[in-house]
This record gives sequence, structure tokens and C-alpha cells, in this order.
Amino acid sequence: MSEEFAPVRVEGPSPSEIHVIDTVADALGFLYSLWPGETPKRALAEQACVEALAGKITPATARQIFYDAAEDAGILAEN
Repeated sequence: MSEEFAPVRVEGPSPSEIHVIDTVADALGFLYSLWPGETPKRALAEQACVEALAGKITPATARQIFYDAAEDAGILAEN
């Protein structure tokens, strides 16, 4: 786990399935394979992850954008 990418718990594809996303690569994989539909925030999160992997933005910034997109999509899991 990267200290700059604190774990984000998300549901998917069913509400009973919880994924702990704790790296930019994990976030990008979830966006590509399990994200529930295409939205502007999902696209923004994907772009942020790609930019973080390229070193253009920090993992913490990508995490916040991923978190915001997950919250908007209603897939954040309760602790």
C-alpha cells in the first residue's frame, strides 16, 4: 500500500462484494473492469490514475479524484 493512497473501500459489482483499493494501479483496474457505467467523473478518475502512474500528479490527488467519483457513483462501502 502506498502511504499517499489511503485505502478506499468500494462495492462492486454487487453490493455484497467489497474491494479495498490501495494503489493507483488497483484504482485503474477497478475503473476498467468493475466500474458501474460511464460518467464524466469516472473518466476524470481514469485520467487521474493514468497521470499519477506517469508521475504527472501525486497518488494522493488521484485517490481523491477516485474517491469523489466512487462517492458520486454510490459505490463507497461503509467501514
